[in-house]
Parts: sequence; C-alpha cells; structure tokens
Amino acid sequence: MLRALSLLAEAPIPLQLITPALIHDTTDDTTGRAAVDAALAQLHRYGLLDTHELSHTTTLPTVALHPLVRETNILLLAHHHNPTQWRDTAETALLDLTDAWTPQGRPSWSLLRLLTPHLLALCTLEPRGDPTVFIATRSTLDAAADQLRASGDAATELTLRHHVLNSEKTTLGAEHPETLSSQNNLASALYSLGRFDEAAELHRSTLTSYTRVLGAEHPNTLNSQNNLTLALKALSNRGWARSVVRAWKRLVR
Repeated sequence: MLRALSLLAEAPIPLQLITPALIHDTTDDTTGRAAVDAALAQLHRYGLLDTHELSHTTTLPTVALHPLVRETNILLLAHHHNPTQWRDTAETALLDLTDAWTPQGRPSWSLLRLLTPHLLALCTLEPRGDPTVFIATRSTLDAAADQLRASGDAATELTLRHHVLNSEKTTLGAEHPETLSSQNNLASALYSLGRFDEAAELHRSTLTSYTRVLGAEHPNTLNSQNNLTLALKALSNRGWARSVVRAWKRLVR
C-alpha cells in the first residue's frame, strides 16, 4: 500500500482513490475493501499516514503520506523487479476514478481538485506504441479540465491544460488540429484568470496556425478569431473583462 501511495504526488490523497484497484496486479494477494481499510487504520496508528484537511474540501476525507515514508518507499520501489507495473496499475486506478466522476458535473468538482496533482504526477502522456492509450488518457484529462472550468477553478484547470498541450506538441506536433484545440483551451483558461495579455498572444498564435492548417473559413478558425476578439476587448477594457470573470465565478459557486 505504501509503495502505491508513494507514486502519487506529494499532496492530499482522497480516500476514494485508495481502493483495491490501486494495488491490483502488483501483489499475489487478493486484496478486498476490508483489507485496505484495515491497512489504512494500521498505517495511521503508527503515524505513517496523517489526515489532511483542506478548507474547500472539508467534506472529502483525505490522507497525507509522511515525507520520509514516501521517500523510503520510492527508493524501495526503484529496486523492485517491475516498478513499471506498479506505476501502470496506480495510473489506471486514478484514470478510472476520474472517468467515473467527471460525468457527474458539480458533485465531482471537489474530488477533481484533489485528483489533479496526482493526474499530473502519474499521467505523463508519453507515447507507448499504442495511440489509443494516449488518446484515452488525454480525453480523461480534458474532461477533468472542462469540469474544473465549469467550477470556476481556472487556476487548477490551467495546470491540466498546460500538461496536455505540452504532451501534444511532443507527440502530435505544434500545428496538429488537436494540439491547436488544446492551445485554445489554455488561452481561455488564462483569460479566466485575468491574464489577458497572455491570452491574447496565445489566441493570436492559435488563429494564425488554424488559418494556415484548416483555412480561414473553417469553424475552428472562426471560433479562434472570436476568442482573440474577446481577449483584445478585455485588454482595451480590463475593468469590464474582470467584472465578467467575477460574475461567472459567483454564478458557479
């Protein structure tokens, strides 16, 4: 259990993630929910796990792995005969949980905020010979980012947008239509954070690429043009733009 938890980010871990699926296929034992709960209780009793409170997630129980325990288990895992299996199993459990909750909309928001640092740590989006894995993982991260946007948490959304875009540039190329779509999403997140200069610059770059790749009349190009117009309007009237952003955030709370 500790080895599996050490693969996650150094951040609060929601208990919903700590299930038999997290260590499935990594041990010879058939571990059930009761065994996982018993293991968690023992780890907490010995001070290896701490409860972790966050002001915006008080309804979600979380735990935190002691830093020294985490580092020790990272070293132990590095000498395991098959550390990749541990990582793949943990990544699958994390993605499955994200996929299960994302379609639920508002009820998923607090959990997705907690899962984001772990998604960034485990889901590297590295090409592994099977493009369907890359596509599925990217879709999961995009859907999570969409929900974070709906929740008004543009700062957390931005981290996922950056992660996806950087991976797509490497895997698909800087001017692939999917990459440009992600670049547009990143620019929109910057806009939501009031970073209008950066948003306008990125929207301008996206529009230039869309025009070259898809043509001036393509729907994606026209949408990009509209986004650039909004960003430029925000630059010329920052007070108006910030009031729109604040109104949206109040609406989703």
